[in-house]
Parts: sequence; structure tokens; C-alpha cells
Amino acid sequence: MNWTIRLISTFYILLLSFSVFAQNSMKKYGEYESIVKMEIQTDSLPNYIISVKNKLQKAEIQTDTFHIAEYNLFLAKLYYKLSSFDIATEYNIEAINLFEKEKDTTYLIFALQNISAIYGYAGNREVSIEYSRRNLKLCELTHDTTRMLGCLINLATSHTQSDNKTASKYYNKALKYAKKIKDNKSLVFIYNNMGIYYFYLNDLKSAKEYFTKAKDAIQDKNTNTNTAAIYANIAETEYKLGNFNQALSNTLTSIKYFENKNMVTDARNSYQILIKTLAKLGNPKDIPMYMDKYMELQEMTVNKRKAEQSAKLKILYDVVKYESAIDILTTENKLKESKLAASKSKLYFAGVIIILSLAIMVIIIIQNAKLKRSQKMIVAENVKSFKIEEENIKLKNVIHQGNIPESKEDEETDKILYDEIVQLLDQQKLYKNPEFNLSLLAKKLNTNRSYVSKAINEGGNKSFIEFINDYRIAESKRLLCSMDIKQVTIEAIGKEAGFNSKSTFFRVFKTNTGVTPSFFLSNLEDV
Repeated sequence: MNWTIRLISTFYILLLSFSVFAQNSMKKYGEYESIVKMEIQTDSLPNYIISVKNKLQKAEIQTDTFHIAEYNLFLAKLYYKLSSFDIATEYNIEAINLFEKEKDTTYLIFALQNISAIYGYAGNREVSIEYSRRNLKLCELTHDTTRMLGCLINLATSHTQSDNKTASKYYNKALKYAKKIKDNKSLVFIYNNMGIYYFYLNDLKSAKEYFTKAKDAIQDKNTNTNTAAIYANIAETEYKLGNFNQALSNTLTSIKYFENKNMVTDARNSYQILIKTLAKLGNPKDIPMYMDKYMELQEMTVNKRKAEQSAKLKILYDVVKYESAIDILTTENKLKESKLAASKSKLYFAGVIIILSLAIMVIIIIQNAKLKRSQKMIVAENVKSFKIEEENIKLKNVIHQGNIPESKEDEETDKILYDEIVQLLDQQKLYKNPEFNLSLLAKKLNTNRSYVSKAINEGGNKSFIEFINDYRIAESKRLLCSMDIKQVTIEAIGKEAGFNSKSTFFRVFKTNTGVTPSFFLSNLEDV
């Protein structure tokens, strides 16, 4: 259930919004609030991270414990936003330890919330739950009802797929607190997540009941950002129950709210439900139009994810590059100082040279490790993208098998031919033949090379070679993820995907994904 995962992830963002709510009246925590709201695409972010690190160094020199803790928390939050969870965890744990010594309860709550979110996103649910429980106890001691509510929702959500009894206990407790403090937005969120909880248990009647409660609790459907997702949840539940007319109505409503809030990429799952519902209702006329829209949104989503990932990697690279330059410059200055100081002792000078050379080597090794970690993130994004492509192909095949027309009568010839090319390649995988070329494709379609080339240029916005290589790379990624590599070589996988030489396979794979096939394979276990 795609949106289940999305809303569980969204929860951690909501969890931090509770802290923002409580900060508004406290100038002391204003800078942390601005970091919580900060956008990743901000051009000044690398410089801001570097400035916080410089402040941290000064605070450490002055043994200013409070500001050391504060800057560690700032850096933890910033690296968390950049999905660099290992680095974020180190800074966050240091912040927690120091805030405990300083007895700053508010900042300690923020730090515990953040570490729970970090472990949650990193997939370590047990540790995330442990920190949430610890935070809940702290909120109870300080009678902080608002943040207590956030902890309860987090614990309920975290237990949803592992311990139904515990999840139910936390949901009911959260519901009680939300009603007590009259927090309508939290009430909507809790009802919605309880619907997800029952959907997961396959109790569709209860799921529908709580989704409906969430919808009815929304005070202003035009301003609440959860409105569209709730209608989409109701639609999928109705579809599962076999109530296709209700599913259709709720799906169209969800799409309307998604588009009104300019959340068009989030609407793609609603279009997927819409296509399946129309097929069940025996109404294929509009399916090609919605299928085109779904594919367009799917591509936008992938491109958006790639753009966000590229922005994160660029920021991390800029910070690492700056730190490397500073480290090397510092080492060179120390080397110069050592040369002057060691003029009376050649032996001493040689020792210093060796030590500083080793220091430079260690710095280079550390920076290379950071860059490798960034490349692992690229592998993870490629795996996600190729899985999305596989899902698209399966959905298109379902449409084709139902004899539903792919395009309207008034569409241009190039679009029709392009759709035929895509359908042919998806179903017959002709690209796996290393000798496959434009002439063979044209012959297969009973047309000429020029028409085929023009259709690919117009429909895919790329050349025939680029178009076919995209298919071959997708196939090679699928093979790398599914085959026992001990039984075959990477070169053999390249040939199986349609490449006629190892060098071409490696070159195209690196250009397309950002990493080599060997690196991609060696890091699959981490994805």
C-alpha cells in the first residue's frame, strides 16, 4: 500500500512540527526553528553548515557546553535533512548527552524527537521506538501535553506493523489527548493513521470508518494538506471493498484537492486507483487519457526525487570539499612551521614530515569514505527508480491485456507510433539482441527508419541509441538485483541486457547511473 508508507514517513515531519508549535514564544530556540523550516534547495545551505561547524569549534575552544550542545543539534538536523543519517546520529547523540548535563529540558526533547526521526527514516524502528519512549517519559514529567501527543502518535505508528495490541493502545491514548487539548489537526492525523492501521489488518470496514472520521474532522478541506490523501485512502478502501462507484467519486475528489494544493506529483497514486476503478466499471474510454497523466506524474516524481537527491549530494560534496581544503591548508601551515622549528634537528624534521604525511593520508581516506557514502545513496535512488519503471510496465501490460485503446483517434501519428514502440519493447524486449538496430525495429513495425527515428525523437526526447540504452541499463539493473552473481559475471549481465562489449556496458552504465556496475552490485545489500 504505497500511501501507507508515505504517511508513516510524513509523520516524522509532523512530529517535529509539534516542537515548532511550542517554540513560537521562545526566542532562545528561534534558530533551531528556522533550521526545521529550512529548504534543502537553499543555495546558502553549504555555507550555513560550514558556519555552524566554525561556531562549534569556537565553542569547544571556550568549553561553552550549552552552545556545543546546541550546534551539535543544529548539525544533526541539517545532516538529517540531507539524508546523511550516520553523521546526523553522531551529532545528535552528542547533543543529547550535553543537554542532559545542562538540564535544558526543552532542547533535550527536541534532540530526542530528532534522533527518533533519524532512526525511523533509516529503518531502525526498534531504536526509534526506544528514543520515543524516553521522550514520552520526559514530556510526562514536564506535563508537556502537546509534545506528549507527538510521542504517542510516533509510538503508535512505529508499532503498526509489528505489535497490533501496543499500536492500538498508543492510538487510543493519543486520541484522548488530542480531544483533551482540542488539537483538530492532530485529531485528523490520528483518525487517518488509525484507518491505515485497520487497513493493514485487512479490517476494511473499520478502516473506512476511521478514514471517514478523519474526513469529517477536517474544519477547512481547502487549507488542510491531508484532505487529498484522506480522500485517496477512502477511495482505495472502497476499491478493496468492491464499491467501485464510491471509489471513483472519492478518487476524483482526491485528485481535485491534490491539484488545488499544487501537490500534483502526490496525485499519481490516485490516478492509478482511478485507472483500475474505470477498468472494473467497464469504462475504458477515458483510461488512455488518465494513463498518460499517470505516466507523466510518475516521471515528474522520479525527476523530482533525482533533483532532490542531486541537490543533497551537491551540498554534501561542497561541504566535504571545503573541509578538505581547510584541513590540507592547516596541515601545510603546520608543515611550514615544523620546517622552521626543526632546522636544528633533521631527525625531528623527518619525523614531523612522516606524521603530517600520515595526517594528510588519513584526511584523504576520510573524505573518500564520505564520497563513497554519497555514491551508495546514488545506488539506492537507482534501485528505487528502476522498481518504479517495472511497476509502470506491469500497469501498462494490464491495460494492453484488457484490450483498452492506448490513444485517442485524434492523436498525432508520431505519438501513436511512439506508444507502439514502447509497447513492443516492454513486451518483447527486442533490445536484448546486441545486433538490434533502427532498421530491425522499423521492419518489426512495418514502417521505415525515418518515421521510427522521428517518433522516438519527438516522444522520448532522445536519439534511438540513447532510447535503447535506457532499456538495456534498466534490464541490467534488474538482472544485477535478481541474479546470483556468483554464477555469472558482470560482463555476462551486460551481454544479456543487449550490450555487445564490456567497455560499452560500463561506460553507458556509469553515464546513466553515476556509478559503475561493480560499485552498484557491491552496495545492493545496503539498499
